[in-house]
This record gives sequence, C-alpha cells and structure tokens, in this order.
Amino acid sequence: MKKPSDQIINETMPRLIEEVRKAAFVGGNPTDEAVLGLIVSKFLKWNPETIINVTAHALDDSNYPADVNFFKLQKSVRDNCNPNREKVLKLV
Repeated sequence: MKKPSDQIINETMPRLIEEVRKAAFVGGNPTDEAVLGLIVSKFLKWNPETIINVTAHALDDSNYPADVNFFKLQKSVRDNCNPNREKVLKLV
C-alpha cells in the first residue's frame, strides 16, 4: 500500500535535517528552518527564481495565497526591471 505524503515527510525530513545540520554547520545549533533553507538552496542549485517559486508553493499549500501573490509580484518586478536578467540567469 502506498504511504501518504505526510507520513513520508514525517519519516524522512527530521532525519535529513539532522544529518545536514551535523555535516554542514560548524558550531552553534541552527534552527530546523535554517537547515531546511540550506537543503532547498543546494537542491535547487542556488537558483533564486526556483527558490522563490518553491517558497510561493509552500505558502500556497499553507493557505496563504496573498503571500504567493507577493512573491509572484516580486518576481515580475525583478524580471521587468533587470536589463541584465538573461546574463544573470546564464551565470546561475
């Protein structure tokens, strides 16, 4: 039988967060949020647009559509105001 996504997340994420915390942080005790931020950033290859999209989806899943619209607006403004956007994206 297929496991529900909540069960997979609850079984996997605490272990992953703890392993990354031990491997990536020297000293201190970073929060789960800080470690998860590192995981997301590295997994998405430090691509700011993709990170913003993931954040927007997480907020949407948490039923905060106004915040999703803020992120979409922020992305739209950045896309339309950066004349070097294509050059920057090629570097990422």
